[in-house]
Amino acid sequence: MDTGTTFTLFGEIVLLCLIQIGGWGFMTTGIFMFIILGKKIGLKERLLLQDSLNVFTLAGVVQL
Repeated sequence: MDTGTTFTLFGEIVLLCLIQIGGWGFMTTGIFMFIILGKKIGLKERLLLQDSLNVFTLAGVVQL
């Protein structure tokens, strides 16, 4: 299905918001599982979280 021709502008905005919320939920769930299991969150995971949350520094990324 071509979203550009199928949906109106409002539908595209709703779809975009749902995609963003889904991506945020995926990363948050992954980091939350690391915290619950007591594993250390390494640099690779911090960089992924930083990228997904659009944060410019690594300081305090896990606390977000």
